Amino acid sequence: MLRGDLTNAALITAAFLSLIALAEIWHRWKSPKVEWTRKLVHLGGGAVCLSLPFAIHSHWVVLAMAVSMAVLFLVTKRLGWLRSIHGIQRPSLGSEYYPIVIYFLFLLTPGAPWKYVICVLVLAVADSAAAIIGTKFGRLRFLVEDETKSLEGSIAFFVVTLAAVVIPLLIWNPMGDPHQYPLAQSGQPAVHYMLASMLIGFLVTCFEVVSLRGTDNLWVPLGTLLVLSKTMQTDVADLTIQNISFLAILVTMIGVAHMSHLLNLGGAIICCLACYGLWAMGSFDWAIVFFIALGAYLLAAFIADTPWQIRVRPAAYSLVPPILVLGAANLALNTGRADLYQFSFGPFLAASCVALSQVVVNVLVWRWRKRFVIRIWLAAVVSIVLTVAIVSTSMWRQDTWSLPTMIALCGIVVLFSVVSALAMTPLPPGRAPKAWLLSRAALSVAAALIAIVVQAAWLGSIWYPV
Repeated sequence: MLRGDLTNAALITAAFLSLIALAEIWHRWKSPKVEWTRKLVHLGGGAVCLSLPFAIHSHWVVLAMAVSMAVLFLVTKRLGWLRSIHGIQRPSLGSEYYPIVIYFLFLLTPGAPWKYVICVLVLAVADSAAAIIGTKFGRLRFLVEDETKSLEGSIAFFVVTLAAVVIPLLIWNPMGDPHQYPLAQSGQPAVHYMLASMLIGFLVTCFEVVSLRGTDNLWVPLGTLLVLSKTMQTDVADLTIQNISFLAILVTMIGVAHMSHLLNLGGAIICCLACYGLWAMGSFDWAIVFFIALGAYLLAAFIADTPWQIRVRPAAYSLVPPILVLGAANLALNTGRADLYQFSFGPFLAASCVALSQVVVNVLVWRWRKRFVIRIWLAAVVSIVLTVAIVSTSMWRQDTWSLPTMIALCGIVVLFSVVSALAMTPLPPGRAPKAWLLSRAALSVAAALIAIVVQAAWLGSIWYPV
């Protein structure tokens, strides 16, 4: 088997290298736009990689292939070679991510080649369609951080994703096995597949819009795999509700961005993804935290009359710590550990409250340039008010809350909010350096870790979400 794997790996690698050579010859001979030669490799490479689960059994062989290709792309970029791939003006690590994500898709889909095929098709075909249509026909353009996207390209991405998901599902018909997908058995597999494809299309199109510097080569296929796995465990009624809910949240966020001018389109989309993710992976108790956070920030920004908008990068750094906690909680729930799911709610609240306090205090302090003593007072008052407001929304829904747990959570949030206010100069988030954003995220993570320790040793109650 290993000998067969190595032979097939050599043939697939040779095909991929031949594709790169063809793109380089085309680039030097006809001098087309680099985007066209890149997409030749992107699309053709995806077609070549579709054979992996059928030709190779060992993931170690695929790992060796992926690492070799990633090193090749990294070295040639540093040396200024392969201008057909690296000769773009914008910074991007998409070519280096491409072989790595192919390996992870191979690793995460054992025995389910249809999942692998769907994810690779979305990665290769939908992304190429968006780039080609957006470049050639894009007229309605919008700015996401320092990159320009087009509405036409996003529509093309959605349509091709829809086809790339639903056609393999109809061919493989995974719902034909009631033992593997008992919750999805509704007697309407075609309807189920179409609704699942629509939800995947909506979500990964948003992923593609807000992914910067080639990270769409990571988030689009991995997001496709995550949502695809979830939808196969969901019935038609729930899928219908999820599609409607996502569209409602998206329209609401875009409306808020348009009316308030405190979010740009990229910021509105990433807020939509965060809201839907919290609701889909958690429940109302988890999602209401985001609604309060967004409302508090918009109110503070309106009062302070801030000259900036919520954009993708600062929003992502603030949202990632609490969403990672929820992701871990969701993973625990899916493996039958409901106790860990409940245990994670306190750390989630701590990370969320610290992140929210940071953004609100940054807005207020930046506008009025307060002294250190006022910063301490402001951070303490804001963090207490916001924490009490967030915790109170869930307190009435259950009987596990107590004054000591409220005091403990407030203490954690106040501590890290004051440290953040004192240690970090207030800055407009859009112009803040990466180290500044990382430091704020690190404080949110530290608050979550302290909450874990406190809960583990606490004699009182734990915060239990519904």
